[in-house]
Amino acid sequence: MRVTVQQPPTLAPGYVLLTCLGDVHGAMADLKICLFTMDPGGARYLDPSGQGGEAWVSGERWFTPIKAEPTEGGVLVELGPEVTWHLRPHATYGMRLGTSPETARETRFPWPPIRLPSDAPPPAQAEEVPSPKSVEPPLPQEDSRQEASKELSDGGDPVSFGAEETPSDSGVEEKKDSPDIFVGERPPSTSGRSSLPLYIGLLAVLLMVCAGAGWWFLGGGSQVPEGPQLEMTVAGARGYLKDNPPAQDAAEKAALFDQAGSPDGAFLLRLYAARGGNSQAAKVLGKLYDPAHFTPGGVVKTANGDQAADYYEQAAKEGDPEAMTALANLLRSGLTTRSDAPEAAVYWDNAAAKARATATGKPSP
Repeated sequence: MRVTVQQPPTLAPGYVLLTCLGDVHGAMADLKICLFTMDPGGARYLDPSGQGGEAWVSGERWFTPIKAEPTEGGVLVELGPEVTWHLRPHATYGMRLGTSPETARETRFPWPPIRLPSDAPPPAQAEEVPSPKSVEPPLPQEDSRQEASKELSDGGDPVSFGAEETPSDSGVEEKKDSPDIFVGERPPSTSGRSSLPLYIGLLAVLLMVCAGAGWWFLGGGSQVPEGPQLEMTVAGARGYLKDNPPAQDAAEKAALFDQAGSPDGAFLLRLYAARGGNSQAAKVLGKLYDPAHFTPGGVVKTANGDQAADYYEQAAKEGDPEAMTALANLLRSGLTTRSDAPEAAVYWDNAAAKARATATGKPSP
């Protein structure tokens, strides 16, 4: 299937027409779309009902276009800013199009620069569209509870978690065989034995408890065994990312890798964080690729104005005024291939001034 993206002057900013050439079966009213990234680390799917980084998720999302109508050799689809706001110019995206996930046609196409509204559009209303390819997260396994119970058991038998005490058949609590311990009210002693041993035992237990508490508060019990330390290497970063941490955590870990002198590990963590929607990580990546800040011999081997602009724009759309200014300067320098660079530079200059004025409470010039 071949896809062509157009934005006629009659359409408002953020609205586009997709001409999809190929056979699409079914009624146009039932047509659904699934858009996803082509990242080597795994596809991320667009959810128009999300905002910022939350618009890209790990499971398939299907949504209904504004309009779908048959055209010669295919179908014409209209998308709005709640979709196009999240797509980066010059990036390649995958798309599935059809009336059901099972019969949908799949293709990929580059996203061109388009006119967008000055402010982020409100998210689309979430749709209940089934996706048979999405995988539910596994439920917690019972094995972990059984292993934990074996560690707590002295004799090696599993300890039952959440087990209820079973009352005796008569419904009355039974007495113990020990002559010194009774259930319920203690009757007067008729055996002539003294209660002194019992009191001495209780006193000994009390002293042991007090001694333990004193040892704890004096620092004896404050030492908690630490878990394994994260290795500040590329291998350590890859091992950390296997657990799919939150993007914000990965960005914070990247700063620690920088401090430890592991720029390659920090770069890997920022790539992951930026794909997860972290604007700070995206801004740092933009600076690494920016020809104006490029450092030969660093983790990035070649400066790339288009790559830098994509990362700057991601951070700028999240409201970062520093990224807005950096993007405007880069577009004005002529070091990108964007055809709308001069106009976009003016737009992001104005957006940066507006963002800083909002932050300081002063009107923008």
